Amino acid sequence: IIICSQSPVFRAACTGSFKEASSQTYNMDSHPLPVVQRLVDYLYTGDYSEKLNEADIDDEDHQCELSFHAVMFALANKYDIEGLEALSAKKYAKELRKDSDVSNFLLSIPDVYNLTPGSSRGLRDLALEFAREKLGAFLTSTEAQDVFNDIADDNPEFIRELLSSFLRAPLMGICFNCGHGKPVPVEVLQCRCRECGKGGASILDHQKKSWF
Repeated sequence: IIICSQSPVFRAACTGSFKEASSQTYNMDSHPLPVVQRLVDYLYTGDYSEKLNEADIDDEDHQCELSFHAVMFALANKYDIEGLEALSAKKYAKELRKDSDVSNFLLSIPDVYNLTPGSSRGLRDLALEFAREKLGAFLTSTEAQDVFNDIADDNPEFIRELLSSFLRAPLMGICFNCGHGKPVPVEVLQCRCRECGKGGASILDHQKKSWF
């Protein structure tokens, strides 16, 4: 009752004309045991532990907490567990604010983009906001660029969405008037020319002007 009431997928499998209904067993062997254990923990307690150890996950790509929260988000999305989806997104966002290692963020991108559909924006929008804020300063060394290039080559959808985000809103900031409390598109009112060093320059509006 506890499990089926929180997941329409589990409920349909265990009450419909499926083998799970007759066997009273749902096979989740395709998921790592630590992930399944935390799923069960959530279903019974409303939370799951974010502490990882070497015995939890064998795959090095999933060793960081960001990746683990992304996997939990994907599992919640697959089984339509809305509460777990919201919780794992909240934990992912919290870890982004706490973890200063941008490499760990980049290592979570394959899980964010490959395990969930494009219509599921819970982690993707968080990842894009973080990338816009942190990647520029991160890509100052050859080693960092190599890490980014590897992720970019294997995850073109992330790069496409990041580029699209910059094209739609080149500048982001915080507005204290509308009180959103999150990044919003902003415009620059005054600019300085980097060629002559003087003020009075303006941002080119591609919809009104052209340099061609």
